[in-house]
Amino acid sequence: MGYNTTTWSVDANTTQGSTDTTTQSLRGGVALEKTFSVYEFAATQGYHHPLQHAPMEANSSSKIRIGTTTFGNSADPATSVTGINSATASKEIVTCQWYIKDAITIDQVRFWSVTDEASSANTVNFHIYSYDCDAGNDSDGGDLTGGSLHANGTTETRIGYITNGTLTIDDGDVAAGKSIFCFFENEDGTDDTTIQMTIHYHLT
Repeated sequence: MGYNTTTWSVDANTTQGSTDTTTQSLRGGVALEKTFSVYEFAATQGYHHPLQHAPMEANSSSKIRIGTTTFGNSADPATSVTGINSATASKEIVTCQWYIKDAITIDQVRFWSVTDEASSANTVNFHIYSYDCDAGNDSDGGDLTGGSLHANGTTETRIGYITNGTLTIDDGDVAAGKSIFCFFENEDGTDDTTIQMTIHYHLT
């Protein structure tokens, strides 16, 4: 499959989009996917943790890990994060952000989730945000501003019970040049959490 800013060339590895009129009218109806995940990560209760690009999986004891408090513990992830150039936060931005060169429309987001909690279900919340990411090669590099919600959802899961579902799309359109992050929050504990999330989208 080849792509430039005006046309697609379709080969055997390209999946055609749905019969939706809007999707079909864009780039020949080509449907694309982007997957994020985290493996057995010991979440900090109530904090929003970004998922990493699959197949880059990490747990809390690995050398590649995501930070615990960078995006806060409010009802939603922080809409701006500055001072990114620290040992933990900078690695988090590099491994978790999805920079999009061209504008996209999110059509669907599907998740699969399980935790190691044995006694009762954990409530896990999901958010997808886009940000403006400072691309300067200086002390401000990686700082995030202008956070905007695009999708959200929740599930309840425990050990041995894999749950899956789709998120509610709040705003499917994401402008060119944005950085997208997928977050999870464990409301109820610090149990190891494993998640896979796939964004289905098309170029606009």
